Amino acid sequence: MRCSLCVRYGLANPFVKWQRGIRMRISGRPRIKIFTTCKQNAGIIIKLFLLSLFVVDLSYLFVEHRLKTYVFSYLTSKFASPISFGDYDSCEKESWWFNFNGSGSKSWQRILKEEEEFPLAYTIMAFERPDQVWRLLRSVYRPQNYYCIHFDRKSPELLKKWLLRKISTCIPKEMAKNVFFIPSIAVYHSYMSVLEADLACMRELWKLPNKQSNSTSPPWKYLINLTGQEFPLKNNLELTRILRVLNNANLIQQNK
Repeated sequence: MRCSLCVRYGLANPFVKWQRGIRMRISGRPRIKIFTTCKQNAGIIIKLFLLSLFVVDLSYLFVEHRLKTYVFSYLTSKFASPISFGDYDSCEKESWWFNFNGSGSKSWQRILKEEEEFPLAYTIMAFERPDQVWRLLRSVYRPQNYYCIHFDRKSPELLKKWLLRKISTCIPKEMAKNVFFIPSIAVYHSYMSVLEADLACMRELWKLPNKQSNSTSPPWKYLINLTGQEFPLKNNLELTRILRVLNNANLIQQNK
């Protein structure tokens, strides 16, 4: 027999309450009420549900981002084995990519000249899942490009620290100079703060000195803005070829 699950979000009930009488108190925070027809393993189900908040994006379900932040803090303090995104000191899988074991920039000899002569800039807006942000950065990283990362001020500090430690540990210092963070801004969906964080990154990228020319233009040709949950479908070479065809034109999304 299958189990049904119903979730209700609100601020009135001080409990995460189960139909069978199992309760978990979350006082003084946004609350959720969960009803289930399951007769057994209710405790395991509630833990799996809470953990799923960080596997599947349920931002459309919870009106306030504070709930995710609190549940994450609750789980990491409540259980003996806190949520882990992997060991930031383990870089074996990245060593072939960044080649920090001795040969330096030789790992980038496969980059064509047309890529080197057409550097790009990226802004990455993140608020959760630093491991996902790291995979995104690892995929789009090229030594001639520039990367600005912003982490939401409302996100737990340990998320930003994990990503900073991962970057400093797994990317050689001489190659990580083109990756930097900006001071955090509290970002709220559908508010000006979403654009404010992006503009702050753009401002910093625009200020970068152009070493190859005396012009006031930045050292990159195009800027691509991403979120930590996005992933490009084109590699860097394909992107540069597409953007060359645009010939300094821009792609701007417009809602009719």
